[in-house]
Amino acid sequence: MSTITAHHEPSAFETSVADRKRIVAATVETLDAVGWDATDVSAVARTAGMSPACVERHFPSWEGLVLAAVDRWNLDRFEQVARETAGAATLGFVRGLIAHSNVHRGLSRSLMTLSIGSADAGDLSGRFVRDSYRDFHAMVFQGLAFDLSQGEIPAGTDVAALSTSVVALYMGLQLQMLLQPDHDVVVAFDLGLEGLTRGW
Repeated sequence: MSTITAHHEPSAFETSVADRKRIVAATVETLDAVGWDATDVSAVARTAGMSPACVERHFPSWEGLVLAAVDRWNLDRFEQVARETAGAATLGFVRGLIAHSNVHRGLSRSLMTLSIGSADAGDLSGRFVRDSYRDFHAMVFQGLAFDLSQGEIPAGTDVAALSTSVVALYMGLQLQMLLQPDHDVVVAFDLGLEGLTRGW
């Protein structure tokens, strides 16, 4: 006895969601491949295999699309690095983020360009950059506090000061990738961390 499987035709909503995901993924891919200056609606449309009009229909705001792409990349890289550094302490995770950024320099430089251009904390990009920074700082602080409780870092370590210094090192190296494309940020991170943890 044969079983007939009904063919499911995607609804307009499902198609729209799929298209939006495809456009965001294409924006991430384009930023990584050609960088901030060469990425526009037409470039994203070519990567996505659709028309610029379709991209603009789903994302009337270019700023909104870029922020959606950066947010997607941030989530994906955090998850990937967390898997790759599973079992490592927080400083190992942050080093993994630096190594990931070093491979995906187009995206890293795009993120820093967005950050530098978002001087107005009241606009959409400014709020996104500020909130992302605060979330990252809080994550590093909480991670280091846990590491302290587990004996991964020396007792008596000022976690607040260390987390601020680690985030400053991380952000500074992101900026180095923008200003000095050939700079080896992984080596620089190791040297900076050595200075921060000297005496441990």
